[in-house]
Amino acid sequence: MELSEEQIESLKERLAAMSPEELEDLKKEQGLQQCPFCLMHEGKIPTKTVYADKTVMAVLDIHPATKGHIILFPRLHYATSFAMNEVALNHVFNIMNELGKYLVKIMHAEGVNYFMANGEIAGQHIDHFLIHIIPRYSGDDVQFSWKAKQISEEDMQEIILQFRKFSLKEEAPAQREEAISFEDEERIP
Repeated sequence: MELSEEQIESLKERLAAMSPEELEDLKKEQGLQQCPFCLMHEGKIPTKTVYADKTVMAVLDIHPATKGHIILFPRLHYATSFAMNEVALNHVFNIMNELGKYLVKIMHAEGVNYFMANGEIAGQHIDHFLIHIIPRYSGDDVQFSWKAKQISEEDMQEIILQFRKFSLKEEAPAQREEAISFEDEERIP
């Protein structure tokens, strides 16, 4: 179906009047916003999978920083790590660490970088939480850098004061079971 110029103009005006949330909902309704990582999980985008379990997938990056660069992501769609429950997040980080150790071993890398970004301003390009696992080699020309800033003593003290309000749920320490010792007794059949 071809639209007339008048219909196109009317559509443009309606789209321009929509809020960002309404535009996102419209994209989802039309199937225009499909997460590539969800599509990978569903098998709709081919991958070079190096690890998969019921919670996560790890695939070779198609635009690697170095040879062996892996992308690890949860199978469920979480926009950021902040949205994940503690169990899933712990699993992701445990797998990240194991994959990093294995990469160093098999790729004869000298180290590994883990890179994740929560939010567009932090460098997140796709709205699905993931971690880059990048094996590092001498002279690989991969750079993670920033220009150091000076923070005033007053600002540092304000941050420290704010963190005094911070707390994590503390679990009660697990009770230790005392070892029970048995004296050898003569067994009677």
